[in-house]
Amino acid sequence: METIVKGVKRLDSNTYAEFDKDITEAASGDCDRLVVDLADTQYISSICLRVLLKGFKQMRAKGGEFVLRSVQPTVLEVLEITGFAGGFVIE
Repeated sequence: METIVKGVKRLDSNTYAEFDKDITEAASGDCDRLVVDLADTQYISSICLRVLLKGFKQMRAKGGEFVLRSVQPTVLEVLEITGFAGGFVIE
């Protein structure tokens, strides 16, 4: 089963708590494929990169897949600079 979590325009310290809750709940559920849709996301901070990494590790631990979808150029640049881009499946 696939679960989709949508990112908001700015994933930063103001939106961190809700984003973390959504990712953690989805990864802890019965899904085997967690998709984070970043079509609307124009900015991501380091604290939210940590949320992505945490979700990735949760899914990997249970044999599931963690996917980033519709990553915008500004966010992709951050993922590439930080080295995160090579670790995630990006659609």
